[in-house]
Amino acid sequence: MPMSLHGIGFFPNNIASVISLTSFAVPLGGTLAMTIMDTVFNNKAGLASSSSGSSSTSSIDFSNFISTISTLPPALQAEIRDSAKHGIVWAFIAILPCMWLCVVMASGLGNVRITKNRKTDEQGRTDFSENVTAHSFLASVVRKLWSGKQKEANRGVHHEEKLPEENEVKGEVLSAEVSV
Repeated sequence: MPMSLHGIGFFPNNIASVISLTSFAVPLGGTLAMTIMDTVFNNKAGLASSSSGSSSTSSIDFSNFISTISTLPPALQAEIRDSAKHGIVWAFIAILPCMWLCVVMASGLGNVRITKNRKTDEQGRTDFSENVTAHSFLASVVRKLWSGKQKEANRGVHHEEKLPEENEVKGEVLSAEVSV
């Protein structure tokens, strides 16, 4: 939902295109992530599909796989479960770079306001440009942090410069009062 609202905020004249693109991108990303996780799980878990060493999964009946494991000796059950746990852990580790890439890219997006404020140009197109922030979120945070550090540094310099001047002015005022 936030992805499509953000797209609508940037392209309000192309709402159908934005919705269709996001409707296509979400399942595609899920398919890609599941493919990566499945490949890593199968490679790291090391659960062979048949005794002949074939990589084909056609010989396994997955509906009875759990019940088949429960009939094995406890030592072998523990080994199979540990290798499956190891495969699941590495499957999630494998998609972490994709997830962090998405976080970094999402922080590069700008802010949008969905409002009814609009302008219409000569061709009849609606202009919502005043509802879109031109800068990205990450850039605005860095800019605020950087400007805050510069202000603190400048304040420290000004305090050092103003402090002796204020003392001199106070001294002159005090001496003028005393002399009167």
